[in-house]
Amino acid sequence: MSKTEEIDSLVKAYIERNNLDQALRKAKLGASKEMKIFLTMAYINAGQVEEVKSVMKILNIPLKEIDSMVDFYRSKGWIGAAIDAAKLGTSEDRYELLIKDCIRNGWVPEVLEVLKMRKRKLSTQEVDALIKACINKGFLLDAQKLVYLGASKEVIDSLRKAYIEAGYESILCF
Repeated sequence: MSKTEEIDSLVKAYIERNNLDQALRKAKLGASKEMKIFLTMAYINAGQVEEVKSVMKILNIPLKEIDSMVDFYRSKGWIGAAIDAAKLGTSEDRYELLIKDCIRNGWVPEVLEVLKMRKRKLSTQEVDALIKACINKGFLLDAQKLVYLGASKEVIDSLRKAYIEAGYESILCF
């Protein structure tokens, strides 16, 4: 077993024990690039997002690796972790992919968080798609809140219909 492999196994063991500080100390001794990225992701998973940039600097991991972290979390459907990774500074296309994921899945708070990071608003088509996703999941109150972001008349009508089908006798007029 090479020295790098030994260090990697120690780093992994410390990560598994949730001792990230000790894992970081060992990683500085010469862990592989993959293990350094794995350790960085462990910090994100542990909710220690504020420390991640300094960990990346200590481990000499370029910020461009954040894109691959965002992609990894997106592929697993872990949108919260993907957003946390994106906060470190990902590329514009990764932000757009996150927005699309959130819209497709009806994740309202998450899409609003990403939009806030980008200082961007949803287009009418995006608002409509998000409302439709919320209606399909039964999130009628979330869908209703989104109407004011600029929904089309057709989608507003489908929301009214969804409320009626859900058995609401009176609905708020949009």
